[in-house]
Amino acid sequence: IIAFGSHAAQPHYYPVPGSRRLTPETLVLIDIWGRLKGKHKPYADITWMGYHVGAKIGSKNSGLKIPEETQRVFDAVLAARDACLEFVRRGARQAKRSRRNALPVGSVANEAANAVIRKRGYGEFILHSTGHVLGFASPHGRGRNLNRKNNHPLLTNLGYTIEPGIYMKGKFGVRSEMNFYVDTSGQVIVTTPLQRRLVVI
Repeated sequence: IIAFGSHAAQPHYYPVPGSRRLTPETLVLIDIWGRLKGKHKPYADITWMGYHVGAKIGSKNSGLKIPEETQRVFDAVLAARDACLEFVRRGARQAKRSRRNALPVGSVANEAANAVIRKRGYGEFILHSTGHVLGFASPHGRGRNLNRKNNHPLLTNLGYTIEPGIYMKGKFGVRSEMNFYVDTSGQVIVTTPLQRRLVVI
């Protein structure tokens, strides 16, 4: 899915015939999922963000700056993502040290991300949970997700997403989505590089 402008403010947007064309100075959300062929191959599901400047890099018009509000929202989402990931890592280490084998609880991991977004003043724009189980038949698998209803620990060797978002209706939306799993040794394995800055398009 490629969404931009106000379309990116819809968490479950998908293109339809007659969708608008990309114009310069627009925030772009790219959500990609796929899997390898064969049995026991789970989906990957990631989202990155870009900003379309509408000029070739190096040209006299390529010095357009990303709007301050856009940058602030993007930074808040990345901070929320990183806070959730660090919470899971810390919980996995604690579980290994205590030998209790109980990973962090899904609802608490969800709150680790949401608390960051609320602290930065965007709590009203949280429109979905922090993450979901990765499936084998579709990107959304069966199991307990990183949401406020899941009071059970995460499971080892099961893929999850962390994907906090801020969705400002009629303006724009930002999501950063990555995938991870916790192996049997208690290591949190992140499967792809994490986005650190907006991609200039």
